[in-house]
Amino acid sequence: IKTIEEEGEIIIKTRTGIFKEKKD
Repeated sequence: IKTIEEEGEIIIKTRTGIFKEKKD
């Protein structure tokens, strides 16, 4: 599992897919 923090959002890469979460 990789967690990448970009401008305004967090990208989480897992074996099942990619999830994007917006930072508050």
